[in-house]
Amino acid sequence: MKNNSGNVLFLILIAVALFAALSYAVTQSSRGGADNTVKETSAINSAVLGQYAASLRASLQRMTTDNHDLTTLEFNAPADFSNLTSPSVGVFHPSGGGVIYELAPFSLVDQQSTNPTGQWVVTMNFEIQGIGTSVSSDLDGNDLIAFMVGVRKDVCERVNKGLGISTNPLPKITDQDYSTNMITNLQSYYMDHDYVLPSTELVIGAGADDAGLVGKAEGCYFEQSGGNYVYYAVLFER
Repeated sequence: MKNNSGNVLFLILIAVALFAALSYAVTQSSRGGADNTVKETSAINSAVLGQYAASLRASLQRMTTDNHDLTTLEFNAPADFSNLTSPSVGVFHPSGGGVIYELAPFSLVDQQSTNPTGQWVVTMNFEIQGIGTSVSSDLDGNDLIAFMVGVRKDVCERVNKGLGISTNPLPKITDQDYSTNMITNLQSYYMDHDYVLPSTELVIGAGADDAGLVGKAEGCYFEQSGGNYVYYAVLFER
């Protein structure tokens, strides 16, 4: 009887140990699955940004090849087509560039940012240091750039990782609130060749904290003053 009792107790202890090991394995697997899901979602979202920028770039190349001057092109959203100078210069108009106007997917945008709806801003008010021609005396050196203000941090990190740009730390702009300005004055950028705001050249990659973006036609940075993570893609170097 004593031997039987000892065997039963031994078997119970083994069962408890096996159950604990199984629970631990399931927990770790679940955690790993969640991490993998986040990574996969970030990768998909970063690809969405790059693909949309590529579609804009292709349209601009076609339109400028068709004898449209770059500075005459307009980026009015469909709801503002009535204010286009002509449908032929509208990048999003079917008779112009024919690019489908899209907002960023919900999963890509930080809902606490200044751009929760995921609107693209396309402007010639900036230049990227080391891209195209740097001209400090006027705006001739500005690049045509598409910005997505307010992307999620994990998406920003995934973009930079794929491009070989620092993620720890992320490039940072500390002294300007460009992103809030972009969203607040979004319609001013529809016809960005007018340089409505601002009147001077703004250079990304010129500071100590964002030097990692020098010469990078695509990337992501954290804007400390605005509190936004910002993706950008140069559509046309100048």
